[in-house]
Amino acid sequence: MRYKGTIMITDVEFFLHDSSNPKKGEFFEKLSKYILEHYGYEVIERVRFTGMEIDLIACDKVTQNRIFVECKYHRDPLQASDIHMINSKCTFKKVSTGLLIYTSSLGKEAKGLRDEVEQDVNPAVRLLFWDKEKILEGLLSKFKHVIDGFNLHPSGSYIMGIDENVIPFVFSIDSSQAPKQSIRVFRKMDYQAIEYYSRLFESSEQFCGYEVSENKEIVVNDDLANKHFKDTVAQISPGDDIFDYRPSKPIDFVGRADLIDEVEKFLYAVQKKETRTRLISIEGPSGYGKSSFLLKLADGLKSKRGKNFFTYLVDCRSATSGAFITTALIEALNEGNRAGFIKNRVKSDDVQNSLSYLTCESIKQIIDELEQQNKVFILFFDQFEEILTKLSLNPVFRNLQRLFNEVIASETNIVIGFSFRSHVYFQENNEAYYVFRSTEDHRLRFEIGNFTSKDVRSLIKQFEKRTVSLTAPIRRRIEEQSQGLPWLLKKLCIHVFKQLKIKKQSEFFASNLNIQSLFISDLEKLSVTEKRCLQYIAENSPIGFDQVIDRFGDDTINQLQQQRLVIKTGTNCTIYWDIFKEYLLTERTPVIPFSSIPQCELTMLLKSIKEFLPDKKLTKSSLVQSTDYSVKTVMNIIADLLMLEIVIMDKNKLLLNRTSKFSSDSDISNHLYDVLSKHAIVIDIDKRLDITSSISINDVSEMILKLYPEGALTYKTAKTYTSKFLKFLVYSGHYVTDGAAVSKRTEGSVDFSSYYTPNRTGIGVLSGSPKKAKEICEKIKRDGHYDKAISGSRNTINDLSLLSIVEFQRDAIFFSESICLSISSGKSIENVIKEQLQKSTYVNAIKEELAHASRDYIKIYEKISDRFDFKWSDSSVKRNISTVVRWLSFFSVIPLIEDK
Repeated sequence: MRYKGTIMITDVEFFLHDSSNPKKGEFFEKLSKYILEHYGYEVIERVRFTGMEIDLIACDKVTQNRIFVECKYHRDPLQASDIHMINSKCTFKKVSTGLLIYTSSLGKEAKGLRDEVEQDVNPAVRLLFWDKEKILEGLLSKFKHVIDGFNLHPSGSYIMGIDENVIPFVFSIDSSQAPKQSIRVFRKMDYQAIEYYSRLFESSEQFCGYEVSENKEIVVNDDLANKHFKDTVAQISPGDDIFDYRPSKPIDFVGRADLIDEVEKFLYAVQKKETRTRLISIEGPSGYGKSSFLLKLADGLKSKRGKNFFTYLVDCRSATSGAFITTALIEALNEGNRAGFIKNRVKSDDVQNSLSYLTCESIKQIIDELEQQNKVFILFFDQFEEILTKLSLNPVFRNLQRLFNEVIASETNIVIGFSFRSHVYFQENNEAYYVFRSTEDHRLRFEIGNFTSKDVRSLIKQFEKRTVSLTAPIRRRIEEQSQGLPWLLKKLCIHVFKQLKIKKQSEFFASNLNIQSLFISDLEKLSVTEKRCLQYIAENSPIGFDQVIDRFGDDTINQLQQQRLVIKTGTNCTIYWDIFKEYLLTERTPVIPFSSIPQCELTMLLKSIKEFLPDKKLTKSSLVQSTDYSVKTVMNIIADLLMLEIVIMDKNKLLLNRTSKFSSDSDISNHLYDVLSKHAIVIDIDKRLDITSSISINDVSEMILKLYPEGALTYKTAKTYTSKFLKFLVYSGHYVTDGAAVSKRTEGSVDFSSYYTPNRTGIGVLSGSPKKAKEICEKIKRDGHYDKAISGSRNTINDLSLLSIVEFQRDAIFFSESICLSISSGKSIENVIKEQLQKSTYVNAIKEELAHASRDYIKIYEKISDRFDFKWSDSSVKRNISTVVRWLSFFSVIPLIEDK
């Protein structure tokens, strides 16, 4: 394991004077506790429940999730029974995560069981495994400040030692005088004398008999020190799980199948000598998943063609000096050697003393080996634009130009790739400018774009597998709000699914899906010092980890790491997300036009607004009761009211937005005008109308179709959305329409009365024939549509529209989306109309009064007129109520009466 520069701390050993089992267990639990606390957990030691005992319970300070920890300090391989044991303890106590910390290897059955556990995408208990390498990683992180004080040689190889008081030291073994071997100890000089360590090693079976000496000061010539490559080369690190903002694990990756195929085809062409190109670039906007894509590509090459391809992915945010490219090349090739992909190793001095990279003897041997075995080595520099931010890193580009030129000229089996944010611009005096310009004719470019509808749904399903299935309205809101932007989709999913751990889906609405408010909520959790630290990192990123610790302290940076706001890459640290870094620097999020299309009918929205007057607070259930709409319909209405900023959430209740008044249609219309002015479709229509007097309604449908991820909407659904949305745009005063085209409203006011005529109230004042209604529906079911202009059908078509059974599309009518679903599930036309009748508040009111007033329509009218604010003549009373009675009778809601 690399610790710093070329210093290697390869292992950790534990030294106890008393090696009895109880003492070993007590020591290892103490050690584990130190590491867990360093990673941000609160730890309770040795907890006994009825019938069982837990070594440690760790509680995440951020999420408050509990973890059961079992500590196994022994040399014998870990058994499958140990894994079953912690799993059963977690299951019994309903703890979702268990952690095994162990010093030995895994037995054959235990290894197989661990692989099964890690491949389970939705386990009842998530099990984590920390082996000796992971323990060493934690100890190096915790005791970094101590080890930095040791005088370690830059190119040395060392072992960490931990004594019974959990105090670290470092030692190296000199075997050059075999069989006489010696140990040199590097330690805190004020802690223990060297004799203490001699006794420690003497008590160890492994190191007994070694000659122990203390370190002596090593004077390193400055010129010699500069010859050593000081950069720490970090590889791309995937997140722990799908809720991590770091790049996705290959198992969590979705989409990009076509792009992966294209890159793989290129690499196969390199292997077959079918192309002379050896440079490639992956380009795309920030947050589009370039790092995740590279991890998936590398994983796919390893699983498909692991013997012929090796990929090393460098995180450029770890660069600290001009030697970065050289160090990365050496480290990448030597990693290929450690993995068994190539037999030869690179000698650092050999590379440094050579005038070129690929002609130095040790790399030339590797190139010959790759050619003979028909293998391809891929070195990828990710987050490449980060190097551009530091003038001190300009020398990187000189070495990069040198490497590019050699790879281009040699046409050997080494491919160099780099990924960077698209639309990066260089000043001509920046050394990167020439490098990028000079490679344009020699590199193959691959661009990574928006998610398709299929990709969007796939990612949502990945989250659902690990948590809960979403209701259709919430899933649709995420799909719409994300607009196919990968970074926004992931941010929304993480937020929504975390919220659903503490909220019911029925309590969760679209107003929560605002990217700026999500960033604000990230910052609200922080202390003043943590915010200052975050701002400092954003302004200077990438910046040395030690430099940030010196300025703000260990605790501050650890908290930011625990909350995943800061990421460590090599010896540097940076903000977890480029988009968030931009927000910290500018307080602006990327411009994302408002895009959701209202799901409810305008008449429903207007009726619901009245329910909030004067100044009422309502819940979902009270709105269902007062409007007599279904729960699903009310959920859509509430989502639209929130989206259109008409209501706000006040604890668990809704009330009208106090910044606006909604006592009249003019108030509502003016408010909608302002809100909808920010809508993506309105912005697009206005651009078109700047150069032409009108656009067709079909053009608006095309706009809506393009607004959604590819494949998300059918054209038929887009037309339905268009019809619904245009009603909002006309009511708000943006446009006028003649049914075929849309143009700007230039004069005159909106005729609000047309939204409240008896046939437009949504209350359900029926005027047509139920028999004719059935015939029309049968024809739509048979032919797919019905001609609106057919003589004698107008009133009945209006009735079917009132009952939300049909929708108008120019000269034809079609079933509404919900009715299509009902009929496709096997419901008869009669039952569909019957169900819609019984959803009408007005129809149900007459039905109830029929039981009391028999057929006395005047008495029925007296009972319901105040409720619905009707002012009918006697003839209208008889006509309107008798029509409802005929409908109820015809569809068997009440005893049959012959329809005439």
